[in-house]
Amino acid sequence: MLHLELAPCDRLLAELQAAGSFALSESEQARLDAISAPRRRAQFLAGHYLARRLLSQAYGGQPADWQIDSQAGEAPSVVGHAGISISLSHSADWLLCAVSDSPVGVDLELAKPGRDIAGMAAMVCHPVEQATLAGLAPAAALAQFTEYWTLKEAWLKCHGLGLDYALMRRLLAAPRPVGCNAASWHRPDLGLHVALVCTGGVGTDRLYVAGLDEGLVARSWLLSEG
Repeated sequence: MLHLELAPCDRLLAELQAAGSFALSESEQARLDAISAPRRRAQFLAGHYLARRLLSQAYGGQPADWQIDSQAGEAPSVVGHAGISISLSHSADWLLCAVSDSPVGVDLELAKPGRDIAGMAAMVCHPVEQATLAGLAPAAALAQFTEYWTLKEAWLKCHGLGLDYALMRRLLAAPRPVGCNAASWHRPDLGLHVALVCTGGVGTDRLYVAGLDEGLVARSWLLSEG
């Protein structure tokens, strides 16, 4: 079972206000207390509410019934449910969350024009990917690089790893209609890129998505060390 949702932060905050507050765990409260920027605090609350809502949809109960452990520098985990994995990401006013019975990772990025795509690709892209990027026009290269980046960061999160440029260069993202372990979505009008990696696979027979059906282009991938 794999649930994934993309949602704007303000909508989640409105939902949370309507539903009533939920009790943060001690580790969540400590993380929140360490955040000084008001917008980042709002993103934290909205993301952890979204995680609880997805947990209740996937596994039952009410959002407030679920507790999340949130340690600095580590992926959040579900208290009392070692077999359930959650992953969160945010960019600008968007939040992304996945919950699964297999290790899972997500990433969300807005493409940033003006980047040195060739230079950044040399740091994090496999030689096959670098060759692909070199043959694209600038706008297409920016979109493709951002897609590669989100896929690789989601893969690292799925495997409990931090940013590792050397490992990212060894990872090859190959389009794969079947037998895939990753999926990506791209909303061209916003430059928005979403990536999902799950060790249990991302086939439509086990994937439930929300917020990813309007104006987004979906692709499936196999990520492996090449």
